[in-house]
Amino acid sequence: MPRITLRPMDQNEFVTFRASAVERYALDMHNYLGRPLDASRISAEASFSHLLPQGLASELQYIFHLVDEYKKVIGHLWYGIKQDEFKDLVFQKRIYIYDIHVYSEYQGKGFGKQSMSLLDMQAKKHGIDMIELHVFGDNARAISLYQQQGYSSSNIIMRKKLSLDKL
Repeated sequence: MPRITLRPMDQNEFVTFRASAVERYALDMHNYLGRPLDASRISAEASFSHLLPQGLASELQYIFHLVDEYKKVIGHLWYGIKQDEFKDLVFQKRIYIYDIHVYSEYQGKGFGKQSMSLLDMQAKKHGIDMIELHVFGDNARAISLYQQQGYSSSNIIMRKKLSLDKL
């Protein structure tokens, strides 16, 4: 199986990544949460602006391309380092995966699993032993991948859509 590596994005690549990732996130919120698409786009843009106020130079944010052995970009990985703080105390540091994406033509070839293993190595490099992520509940393929990699649910938010005409 071909091996993949992480390559940091340059500024031009980041601009393209950001636009694409904001749109994908907006579509996910629209499709999985039923939010209006315009509102989802506004929310996605606000999230990215908050998390990446200085773009690639944003503190404790790491954005990489996933590249194959031929240096072809097959996806991307964005993670941040989070830590709980209370007054002067710092509690457990953790890696939070904001976006991991293997392009559709490369899916089903083991690159997702390799990406998660590369992230494990990044966490260890930072001296961090906890990785967290969010996944929409209907994304069975991603949930299966994460479970195979040792992830488990830490909390579950459930929803029920009501029909207002039945009230």
